[in-house]
Amino acid sequence: MGASMKLCYFDLYGSNKLLQMIIDDEPTALTLKDHESANVNKNLGELFPWPTLVVNCDALASSNGVATTRAMMENMLSDQITSADREWIIEENHKLPRNYAAALLFNHSL
Repeated sequence: MGASMKLCYFDLYGSNKLLQMIIDDEPTALTLKDHESANVNKNLGELFPWPTLVVNCDALASSNGVATTRAMMENMLSDQITSADREWIIEENHKLPRNYAAALLFNHSL
């Protein structure tokens, strides 16, 4: 979501206060429709097959949303990150209500 957040910054505030910006983003497709071939999914870098996306979003919005977030974040973070930094990242992520996190993941994955 990094690039889209930076582009939102441009929309809101313009670029006159920035000297430069590096944009590094996720694969071209987080989720593809079920009718796409496995080869297309692999080549485009699909992360969540459609059923997995739905399960993850439902889990985020459920009463287990905090634990689901922790598990997802643990899977994304390097083993080399410090425990303090890991916990800070996870706690910052928990500031967004879990139902909003689910909606954000779902909408951003399409």
